[in-house]
Amino acid sequence: MTKRTISLWKREKGSAELNARLESGMRRIKKGPMVGTHYGEFVMDHIACPLLREDGLCMLQAENGHGALPELPPDGILSALGIL
Repeated sequence: MTKRTISLWKREKGSAELNARLESGMRRIKKGPMVGTHYGEFVMDHIACPLLREDGLCMLQAENGHGALPELPPDGILSALGIL
């Protein structure tokens, strides 16, 4: 994720659960191959996004709309997840 996206999310006014998940579910990238191209990432425990609700929907999008979703790098989600 970009620095801008993380900054915006930290200022979002969401439910207490969403705010807690945003706080604990993101981390700054400080070393490794993604330094310089990405500012932060989700903590992907068990291959699931920390914002994924039990019904399979994104909690961030459900509460704040599509515009709240993160900016993705030009090569898409696979790169954002470190797969490409």
